[in-house]
Amino acid sequence: MFKKFVSSILVLIILVGCSQSKSVDINTVSNKIIEYYDKTNLTSLEKSDIESLLYIDEGFIEEGIFYISNNNTSDMFAILKSKENDNLKTYIKDYIDIVKTQNTNYFPEEVSKLENALIFEKDGYVYLIFNDKQANIKKILE
Repeated sequence: MFKKFVSSILVLIILVGCSQSKSVDINTVSNKIIEYYDKTNLTSLEKSDIESLLYIDEGFIEEGIFYISNNNTSDMFAILKSKENDNLKTYIKDYIDIVKTQNTNYFPEEVSKLENALIFEKDGYVYLIFNDKQANIKKILE
């Protein structure tokens, strides 16, 4: 009986430990990602600017980093967290569609590249990666 009790407790501890999401330091992760970008051409956005950019309500994003290009490319990356990550991914996809439309006449080469923007969820955060080296960036995140 005691062995069953101890075994049950151990299984419960293992399950609880596995179910908790990893803690992610988005500043550390973003510092690794930014190495793949031309830092002089990136602008960091404040949380309120991110919410405005994505057309979402204030307070929707719990935590986040968003860098956009300040030159004639569409390079960008974001690490964002919300209580509604599925909706957040939809807002990001909508934003990408807007950027594609805006670039159609001015920077058409960016439009085809934007088709391959990476948007995925990992450890409770939504990632947006758009860069010529995004496959390398995704590897470091995995």
